[in-house]
Amino acid sequence: MSKPSGNSQDSEGSTAKAVILLNFGGPKSLDQVRPFLKGILGDKAVIGWFGRLGTRLAFSVIAQKSTGRYKAIGGASPLVEITLRQAAALQEKLKNKGRAFRVYAGMRYSPPSIEDALLEAIFDGAKDFMVVPLYPHYSMTTTGSAFTEFSRVIKKLLPGVKGDYVASYESHHGYIGALAAKVRAQVEEVISGGEDPAVIFSAHSLPRRLVRKDARYLAQIKATAGLVARAVGLQKFELAYQSGRKGWLGPTVGETMQALAGRGSSEIIVVPLSFTCDNIETLYDIDIELKAQADELGVNLRRTESLNDSPEFIAALADIVLSSGVRQGE
Repeated sequence: MSKPSGNSQDSEGSTAKAVILLNFGGPKSLDQVRPFLKGILGDKAVIGWFGRLGTRLAFSVIAQKSTGRYKAIGGASPLVEITLRQAAALQEKLKNKGRAFRVYAGMRYSPPSIEDALLEAIFDGAKDFMVVPLYPHYSMTTTGSAFTEFSRVIKKLLPGVKGDYVASYESHHGYIGALAAKVRAQVEEVISGGEDPAVIFSAHSLPRRLVRKDARYLAQIKATAGLVARAVGLQKFELAYQSGRKGWLGPTVGETMQALAGRGSSEIIVVPLSFTCDNIETLYDIDIELKAQADELGVNLRRTESLNDSPEFIAALADIVLSSGVRQGE
């Protein structure tokens, strides 16, 4: 977690608000892969994705496959470290704006946990909390699960205290601008080489039955893709999904890339919309697995840089903190 500095009051003299960044988490070593997966598959909000795959045999297969993927990207996920950098940078950005908010990071499925973050904030004297997910688009399986866990923990530690929750920021001008900058850089690089790139916006897939219950995720993904395309000046683009299976949102990024290659596209740019930090789904699924498929198709595949702790994204988060937040349950 970011270690805060400074006093417990902002420039206006009010009790400092603690900002809690929530993220998915990830293993810091291969030994942590199985505990990480057990945490995910033990979450009722997630277990519905897998159905009967919660059996011991299926878990062993999943764990073995996941360990191989993490080994291929260096033996660990960078997501936790990146989130901690985001927290530190956001705290500094808010300080520069005259707001001495302390910023902490809590992971849903790996250390430091959401409870760890809240305990540290309480120890530092925080009495007011803003909860900001690092998921720009709302889904009951990500944002919803993280909010439920935060509500459980704060009820246990500080009965009667509620936080302010940022549910999503799919259309926030700073977030759109930060994404557009990454896309524009890749598009201009390809164009400077005399090629006309095809652009695929990708998002994590979800079971269609969950989308039928709550259509916010799909609508927000489409909104982000449209706004970024407009900001960059794209005349056309594709929207596809990754990490899906039968009965989930589609088409997949691989299917879309194959169709584009069949229509003559030789330069393809993939833009991951739903990830604000590099993780297994960018570093392996796109950079290794999808790149291998592209090579077989004779396509040059590029991926836009993840937002991570880029100044543009940190500025967007600061604006979101200072202008957003709704009381949970209202």
